[in-house]
Amino acid sequence: MKILKRLSIFMALIVVIIIANTQSSTAFYQSNMGRYANVNYQIKYFSPELRIGTDNYFEKLQMESVLNY
Repeated sequence: MKILKRLSIFMALIVVIIIANTQSSTAFYQSNMGRYANVNYQIKYFSPELRIGTDNYFEKLQMESVLNY
């Protein structure tokens, strides 16, 4: 039990450190393929991004993840 508590505190500290050293952004854009909203975090040279896309009437939701360098 003691190890689990220490591990959870350690993981929480790692997450806080990662979030504190990142730049985050959100965006919304349209293209001929649909509308997209995205959220990304820039960590040094990498910028992982989560995109959620839809058509005009929200009939099809698409999710994709992208890792930009």
